[in-house]
Amino acid sequence: MTVPHWIRITLLITAVCSSSIILTAMPGSAGAPGTPSQLCTQGETILIGFQMKKSSKFAAICTNKKEDYIVYRFGTPAKVDLEYPKEKKDSWNKFTYKRDGIGCDHRVGLAASLVFQNGPVRYRVREVCGLQPIETLKQDQDNTPTYSYSIEVTDTKTNKTTSLEGREPHEGSLDLGPMCGEDSDKGKKALDRIDCEKDRG
Repeated sequence: MTVPHWIRITLLITAVCSSSIILTAMPGSAGAPGTPSQLCTQGETILIGFQMKKSSKFAAICTNKKEDYIVYRFGTPAKVDLEYPKEKKDSWNKFTYKRDGIGCDHRVGLAASLVFQNGPVRYRVREVCGLQPIETLKQDQDNTPTYSYSIEVTDTKTNKTTSLEGREPHEGSLDLGPMCGEDSDKGKKALDRIDCEKDRG
């Protein structure tokens, strides 16, 4: 029996719409497809996140909206390879915030990182940012901050460190305050919950 043309069109439209519903209902849908914030679950916000330079994977540090916990995830929206910590209770105490410099919107710039240790492996999620030197700017060129991202992975047993470079797209920033120990409207809640010390490299 030949299926009437209008029925074939209706079935095609139904199939397309159903596929769209399935795709949009996937977990971790915060942000556009292919963004670091997709590693954050519903109800979480991204503190810092970026894509890896040599792969399609992302690194993201997320908190819930009340900032009751902090969590690091690495992988893709379809498959998270590493989540730390698994237990969210007292998770802020498992991270150390380090910074040196003034801020991303200053020529002195900023080097900031979040450090945690999972077993014998220490992870350091790092952001370096700042305005370009004035003498390097072309005429009428806007001086917008430049950013670089990386994850330093250190085996504390062998003291061997591997640096994984990040790239755009990025979301969020580790520019949480003017200096460790000082109050700041920007990121004050996070600094209240996390160990903070001067970064020495």
